[in-house]
Amino acid sequence: MSGTQPNLCVAECEELIAFLEDLCAESGSGSFVRNLSGRNERWVSVHDLLPDKKIETLDRFAFRPLRKSDRFSSGNLKVHYVLDEDFVNNGSAIVVFALVGSQWTHVIHLRDQNDFTPAEKWLEGQE
Repeated sequence: MSGTQPNLCVAECEELIAFLEDLCAESGSGSFVRNLSGRNERWVSVHDLLPDKKIETLDRFAFRPLRKSDRFSSGNLKVHYVLDEDFVNNGSAIVVFALVGSQWTHVIHLRDQNDFTPAEKWLEGQE
C-alpha cells in the first residue's frame, strides 16, 4: 500500500473482510482463533497463523490487487486477540486486524471462548 491510508478497492476490501471473518468463524481444534488465543505476543502476523492454502488467498489480496496502489505486504496484516468478558456469551473476545503503516482496521467480536480458554487466561493482568 502506498502512503499511510490504505486505498483498497471496495470489492477487494469486502473480500478481505469476508476472508478474515471466515477465519474467525471456526473455533475447532487447530483453528485460527484457537491458535491466536494461545499466543503471548500482543500483535501477531496473520500470515504466521495460516495454513499454506489460506496463505495463498491472503497473498492474492496483498500482492495481486485490482489496482497496483492497493498492494501491501501480507506479513504486515497483524492481529490482536483480546479477551472481553467470561460471563457474556459464554466468554466473549475481540479480534482486531490492522495493516501496519496504515489506519485500516477491522474488528470481529467472538463468543463461546470459554469452550477452550482456561479460567487463568481470563484472570491474567487483573492483579
